[in-house]
Amino acid sequence: FDDPESRVSQMRKEFALEGRKTEAGTGPNVLYREVGEAGIDPGLTNISEGFIWSENPTGDQMDAQLFEAMEERVLSGGTPFLGVCVGMQLMADTGEEFGTHDGLGWISGSVKALRPGPETRVPHMGWNDVVPVSRHPLIEPGEAYFLHSFAFEGAHVIATSDHGGPVTAAIGRDNMIGVQFHPEKSQRYGIA
Repeated sequence: FDDPESRVSQMRKEFALEGRKTEAGTGPNVLYREVGEAGIDPGLTNISEGFIWSENPTGDQMDAQLFEAMEERVLSGGTPFLGVCVGMQLMADTGEEFGTHDGLGWISGSVKALRPGPETRVPHMGWNDVVPVSRHPLIEPGEAYFLHSFAFEGAHVIATSDHGGPVTAAIGRDNMIGVQFHPEKSQRYGIA
């Protein structure tokens, strides 16, 4: 999915270095095309803006048609999906940023605010370790760049990080994976 920020252009450059062709877009027509091998949600804002299509179907929020296209391609069609940062959080059942909001419900769990502590600041920003807790072909031990104030709590956690205690760094099941860190800002680790 395209975005007005530089995140998509950074991701596209990383894929180009690997010799992969990419296409960016903003609507369901992108997901219906047969050319796509995988979908990536770069996660730009917060879960409250990502899923209020019923309250504002003509705004910037995801609309029902896009939601249906995602369900068809990813859940029914098996198209690989990568959610980055808020894109990962949207895979959860609910998120609590600016109220409680429904997510995609693809991976059981909720997204809750990080709590500041004596040695931890919010947002969690900067380089931190990614520690796999189960095997996944895309997740290896290493350091990645994080920037978030909310974190996933739930099922199918495949990696954690430490920010005043364990924090989910990656979730995944079947053809879906979500990462809380930013691969496009994580240099070699993000490309690997």
